[in-house]
Amino acid sequence: MQNAWADEVDLQLLHLLQIAPRISWANAAAVLQLSASAAAARWSRLHSAGLAWMAVYPSAVGASHLTAFVDIDCKPGQCKDIVAQLCGDPRVVSIEECAGGRDLLLTVMVPDLDRLTSLVLDDLATLPGIAHTRTSLVTALHFEGSSWRLDALDPGQQRQAAAAAEVHPRRPMTASITEHWPLIQALTCDARISVAELARVTDRNAATVRRHLGQLLGSGVLSVRCDTAPQISGWPIACSWRARVLPSQQTRMITRLRSIPQLRMCASVTGEANLVFTIYSRTLDGVSRIQLELGQRLPDLQPLETMVHLRLHKRMGWLIGPDGRCTGKVVAPNLFSSA
Repeated sequence: MQNAWADEVDLQLLHLLQIAPRISWANAAAVLQLSASAAAARWSRLHSAGLAWMAVYPSAVGASHLTAFVDIDCKPGQCKDIVAQLCGDPRVVSIEECAGGRDLLLTVMVPDLDRLTSLVLDDLATLPGIAHTRTSLVTALHFEGSSWRLDALDPGQQRQAAAAAEVHPRRPMTASITEHWPLIQALTCDARISVAELARVTDRNAATVRRHLGQLLGSGVLSVRCDTAPQISGWPIACSWRARVLPSQQTRMITRLRSIPQLRMCASVTGEANLVFTIYSRTLDGVSRIQLELGQRLPDLQPLETMVHLRLHKRMGWLIGPDGRCTGKVVAPNLFSSA
C-alpha cells in the first residue's frame, strides 16, 4: 500500500509496532532490515507529524472497572462546546461525532457502576447543551483496536516481530493497582519510555520498575497499541452497527465477524442491541457493500442501527485534531488513581 503520507517501509514499521509496541529499535531494525537509528528516525517523523502514536489504557473489560458506550444528542449549536468540555474529562476516553442515531458517541471507563451513574445521571444530565443520553454497558470485548493490523509486513516478518515482542507471563497483580499509578501515568504519556527513564520520572529503583511493568502488562490490566491517522491507514471511513443476536447464535456470529479483515471493534453490550461492531471501509460506497455482505454471510444477524463516524476528537485519552492527526496532548484515564 502506498500513499502520500508514508512509504512502504513506514507502513511496515507501524505494522511492526502494532504487533510489538515496545520492541527495541535494534530488534525492529532486524525485522525491517534497517539500522536502529533509521527505524527510530522514521517513528519520530511519523509521531511528530501526528500520523502515529502509542496509546496505553486500561483493558476495556476488567474486574477493577467497567466500560460503557454513551450516546449523546446535543441541542442545536451546542456540540462543539460539549466536545470541548468532555475532552478534558479523564472518565471519557474516546469521543466521536456520528451520523445516524446520535450526535456524539463516548467510550467511558470508570471504576464501578456508582461512578458511571454519577457521570451519566449527575454530570452529563446537567451539562448545558445535552438533550438526551443513552448508555450501554460493555459486558464482553471480542475484538478491539489493539488487534487491528495494517497488513504491511509479510508473514515471515510478522513471525519475527511476534518473536521479538516483549513477553510478560500472565499473572495476577500482587499489589494494589493504585500503587502503580505514577508508572501508569508515565506510560500513558510515552508508551515506549525505557525502564531507566521510567525509574527516573517515578523516582523508583530500575529493578523495581521492571518488575512492576511486567506485572502491569502481564496481568492484562493495561493494553498498549499503536494507533494511526486515516491518512496512514488507507481506511478513512469507519462505520458501526448495533445489532441483535440470539444468545444461542452469538458465538458463531462473533467468530464470523472476527474473520472480516476490516473489523476494528466488536463488543457485547446491554440493551435491545446486544452486539456492537465497527468495520473500516475505503469509501462510503464500501459501507453499502459491507452491509450487503453482512446480510449474506450472517443472515441471523439483525442490524438495528448504522452509524457512520464523522470526526474523531479523542481516542483512548489522546486528543485528535480536525484533520485526524494526534495533537500530542493526552488526558490519562485516572480510574486507577487513589485521588
